[in-house]
Amino acid sequence: MIQNKKVSIILCFYNEEKYLAKAIDSVLAQTYSNFELIIVNDGSTDGSDKIVKSYHDKRIVYEAYEGNKRLAYARNRGLELATGDYIGFFDADDIMMSDKMERQVQYLNEHEDIVLVSGGYLFMDSEGNCDNEITEPAYLSDDQIRAHMLFGNCIAVGAALFRREVIHKYTIRLDEKNRVSEDYRLWIDMLPHGKFANIEGAFYKYRVNHGSKAALIVKRDES
Repeated sequence: MIQNKKVSIILCFYNEEKYLAKAIDSVLAQTYSNFELIIVNDGSTDGSDKIVKSYHDKRIVYEAYEGNKRLAYARNRGLELATGDYIGFFDADDIMMSDKMERQVQYLNEHEDIVLVSGGYLFMDSEGNCDNEITEPAYLSDDQIRAHMLFGNCIAVGAALFRREVIHKYTIRLDEKNRVSEDYRLWIDMLPHGKFANIEGAFYKYRVNHGSKAALIVKRDES
């Protein structure tokens, strides 16, 4: 049964009151039901805390602390709290496609040698308008991904889902001293312990052009 695998989605944020509710709603609206949504408030000073506390869904696990300790720390805290078989990270300004978990859980269930699966996404502006064309992953197979990870990140973090047993067995965590490419280093540390795969299709809507660090990186890469 596909539903017997539990998914942990880790959503970390700092001052994202404008977009936070839409991100949470998109996770709660998944066609796959066996999941927990771990929300980590990384010391926000806006109204984000009230937004999260307005939800009364037993699948939500919420932790908030004072002081902005950065994304790697927040995600590592989420990893400590996660109880799912599969884990994914999600940003508070993005929107998850409703069948993301269902498609990826099925893929991981059918491919036991794959420890991480990711895929494509749609670009979305600050008002929620999306491109019609999917940004598909350039490299699909494990061999292709391994070859090109030497030169850059081939995994879209918001599209990725990976096996919890791998990061716990080998004590893999994000590097909290690295403030630019936290997820890239995490993937590199996971690669020796299993195969990766990218599959076609959009798994989330990736928001740009509202001043986030991720938006600036995308703009830089496109220039």
